[in-house]
Amino acid sequence: MRNEYEEQIEELEREIERTHREKRLILEQCEEHTELVNTVKEEQSLAKQKANAGVLTRAKWWLVGMGGEE
Repeated sequence: MRNEYEEQIEELEREIERTHREKRLILEQCEEHTELVNTVKEEQSLAKQKANAGVLTRAKWWLVGMGGEE
């Protein structure tokens, strides 16, 4: 009887560890997803900014770079 309980405890401990690994994986995937979403938003904003910029502004960007304040 005692051996049976020990086996159940070991099985439950393995299940807990597996669940923890899955949780960590899901959290990592969520963080990656958030980073990708932020990157896409930044790229869309940059593309919109470039599309709305005038010729002189684009020429300035070509010469000196866009910088963060534009």
